[in-house]
Amino acid sequence: MKGRKLWLVRHGERADHVDQEWKQTAKNPYDPPLTERGYQQARELAGELSKERVEVIISSPFLRCVQTASVIASKCKLDIKIEPGATEWLNEEWFGPTIPEWKTIEELHAQFPSVDVSYQPISVPKHPETRCSLKERAKKTMLCLTQERYPNQNILIVTHGASVEALALGLYPTRPVDWVTYCCLTELVEQEDRQWIPTRVCDTSFLSEPEHCRPIYR
Repeated sequence: MKGRKLWLVRHGERADHVDQEWKQTAKNPYDPPLTERGYQQARELAGELSKERVEVIISSPFLRCVQTASVIASKCKLDIKIEPGATEWLNEEWFGPTIPEWKTIEELHAQFPSVDVSYQPISVPKHPETRCSLKERAKKTMLCLTQERYPNQNILIVTHGASVEALALGLYPTRPVDWVTYCCLTELVEQEDRQWIPTRVCDTSFLSEPEHCRPIYR
């Protein structure tokens, strides 16, 4: 549908990036929450997105993404659909030899009532992933979301740094994004023949405390 929009956003600031000791006592060291600054970034992002007509919210299952999505969902009065196909790049360098754990859909719903327990995931990524398999998984997810699941609706995806890049490539073949900071906003608009073009790229103009250093994706 010409003029339809899709937004890709990275989660807010995560606890283990500001507290190097957080992992040492965490029950699940690979699933850190947002910091208070991360929540503030999410609230400012939600305010920016409230100016748009967001109709579907998709989130990676990692806690920091669901927390970010829940702030937006509350502002936009929508539910959250948990999609493992939009999750982090599950490479061995970051996560070691086993797939990282995240909360079950029931656990997420108990903590965030706006999580839709009836949503059926498009894909479940395998670990470890190469950059090539990340791109394949991201493209499959994007095409299914935009052409099969929600062919006429504006979609917001809350995800991770590397995944913003990979998901954008799923719709726009030339690398449209590079420096993906906390809660930055990338917007793509559908043209004729299901072609998409980026109209905002990693925008942080609405954030009072954007991330100024080159981020470590995750």
